[in-house]
Amino acid sequence: MRILRVSSNKGGVGKSVIAINIAIDLENKGFNVLLIDADITNSSIATYLGLANVKHTFLDILKGKRSIDECIMIHDTGLRYVVSSNKISQYTTIVNGKQMHRLKRELLKLKYDYVIFDTAPGYILEDIASLYNMAFIVTEPYTGSYISALRLAKFYDKNNIEHMLIVNKIQNRSYELNIKEIEESYNSYIHKIPYDDNVNRSIQLQRPIIIDKPNSKFSRSISRLSERVIKMSD
Repeated sequence: MRILRVSSNKGGVGKSVIAINIAIDLENKGFNVLLIDADITNSSIATYLGLANVKHTFLDILKGKRSIDECIMIHDTGLRYVVSSNKISQYTTIVNGKQMHRLKRELLKLKYDYVIFDTAPGYILEDIASLYNMAFIVTEPYTGSYISALRLAKFYDKNNIEHMLIVNKIQNRSYELNIKEIEESYNSYIHKIPYDDNVNRSIQLQRPIIIDKPNSKFSRSISRLSERVIKMSD
């Protein structure tokens, strides 16, 4: 089992959209995948997938109120996923290492090939970091976003977590960072995703772009990314 954290050090970079679509693409390639929305401050997956009423959430698992199996939902694409809570009263919940390692023990019993966590932007506690064996760092091709991504990369290096940089929404504008500059300063694999208007359309339709527009620039890039993840898992 590979446990992947889809992360960023800034919000709004497209992290959740990438998490949803790569999970579906890996599922379509024949792997058993579970997507977990672990962002308890600003969850997005339920919204992007068009869910209004959810009985059980990721927080119920953390608090020991429900098992993972009880919280898993199945999308019409076949994707299995767990959503997070959007209740303001839950925003102060503290996630600790003990909860996450109990979660990992439960996950290992379920025999998934990939478990993908869509998490809140920023760092995590070091005892929680050991849960993951792979991480995406999603950034945009701008100086502020990329510098923040480099800080997160150093954190992963310190905790021996394999990581790759996902440079999202590339338009090749004159004010964007040059990809060659990024390649010279980032010491691991870099994946480039072009800007695609179809992404905003898919969000509004609440239908994953990998299904809605499989031949779009974004979808083709996600498919290449999932192939890279598979190779890294061998």
